[in-house]
Amino acid sequence: MQKQLQDIVEPLLQWYEENKRELPWRKDHDPYHVWISEIMLQQTRIEAVKSYYHRFMEELPTLEQLAGVQEEELLKLWEGLGYYSRARNLQKAAKLVMEHYDGKMPDTYSESRAFHQTHFLSYSVSFFPDSPISLFVAVHPCPQHILHIVNLLRDLLILLWQNALLFHG
Repeated sequence: MQKQLQDIVEPLLQWYEENKRELPWRKDHDPYHVWISEIMLQQTRIEAVKSYYHRFMEELPTLEQLAGVQEEELLKLWEGLGYYSRARNLQKAAKLVMEHYDGKMPDTYSESRAFHQTHFLSYSVSFFPDSPISLFVAVHPCPQHILHIVNLLRDLLILLWQNALLFHG
């Protein structure tokens, strides 16, 4: 079974290299960039977010700048994405990171989870999505990494099983 799984990895990575979309927030593993993109992408199409993301990063390329920007300017940058409370909560979180974490965003699952539980547990929606950030920037495995791998393997096994039934009756 391990050999079969290893045989899947190379073609899967090759497929990704050939088919991946060029997305501006994938150019580096900066937790701030991933975080901004995740919040912008909530209930918004990727193609629609690209121009907003570029504009936002041109004006507020760092967490420190987001924390210090005037709310009116922040909301102007957010204009068109809707859900203005998200922009306000981004800034609130940026200020907390500046104050409590010396301006360094949590970049592991446990750090980001602790940040969320400490500062945003009273909200019904996560304004600091620890899973996507840790998935894209952390080098330490976390429950979400394992879950994504399990889901991918499940889907691949289903496809293999369906193909086996199709070709072998």
